[in-house]
Amino acid sequence: MNKNVLKSPEVDSTGLRKMLDEISAQLSVSYLKKRASSNLHKQSALEELQDAITYLSEKEHELQVALNIAKYLIDCNEDLQTKLVRQKEHENVLIFEKKSLASEIKSYQRLLEEKDIKYENATLSLAQTEGELMKLSVDIQIGQSSKKHELSFADQDSFENELIEMQNEIDKHKRIN
Repeated sequence: MNKNVLKSPEVDSTGLRKMLDEISAQLSVSYLKKRASSNLHKQSALEELQDAITYLSEKEHELQVALNIAKYLIDCNEDLQTKLVRQKEHENVLIFEKKSLASEIKSYQRLLEEKDIKYENATLSLAQTEGELMKLSVDIQIGQSSKKHELSFADQDSFENELIEMQNEIDKHKRIN
């Protein structure tokens, strides 16, 4: 029996199984049956008693090794159970985070769709305003040429100022969008 097997960081389970199988096989036949079937009987009862004590001491040592193996396996099992619980908790956290991120993505998609609709509406409104401004500009030019003599300089300046303001508003709106 090699006691150092338990001290290594990576225990070979086949080696442990082999050791446990050996101990089990030896324990399957009682000491008295082994002694009766062997021809190793000693002459004196004292020598026979010493052999029995030696045999029992060896078996006691083997049982201690088997107990150490069992304790080691129980410890490993407990460690694995703890790791499994931690993994499950971590998995639950990741699932929650995934759901939160999916919800955020949907929210951002809705906001983006709303912004697209607002942008399309603003672009359409801007195009309509530009069309109206062009029509107004043409009307003003036509009106100015025919009524040039009727309008005072103050009226022309205010019309031109209003036209410039409208054009500035359109340019400002274009830069914002």
